[in-house]
Amino acid sequence: MPEAAKRPRVEPPAKPVEPPAEPDCSTTSADCSSARVECWLQELELIRRFRSGRRATVDDFHAFLLSLHGPAARFWALVACLLSVQCRDVVALEAVKVLMRTCPGGAAEVRQAGPFNTCRVAPSVDEGASL
Repeated sequence: MPEAAKRPRVEPPAKPVEPPAEPDCSTTSADCSSARVECWLQELELIRRFRSGRRATVDDFHAFLLSLHGPAARFWALVACLLSVQCRDVVALEAVKVLMRTCPGGAAEVRQAGPFNTCRVAPSVDEGASL
């Protein structure tokens, strides 16, 4: 019987590199403060590299919030944020945009429309909810 081909030897993984020791932060010291800032800056740089060239729904949501102007801007920002907590950002943004087109006056017009008519205006919130 022919001898089976041998698999290459698998070396154990190298010992992971230990992160630098945390400074003693039991007192307020310059070492502790600068170490925390350095750590924060490193994490920020990792996030920037990871997100470079990639768009996420949070980017669209942020752009929408920054685009709001006028007397009803804070109301629409609040509505968008509250909906975003209850369903996906994409669904929340679409629902708020529909409400904004239907009730451009903001809170007063939404109040006049009543809950039944408001739900008919933005039915996608229930359809896209993810609990």
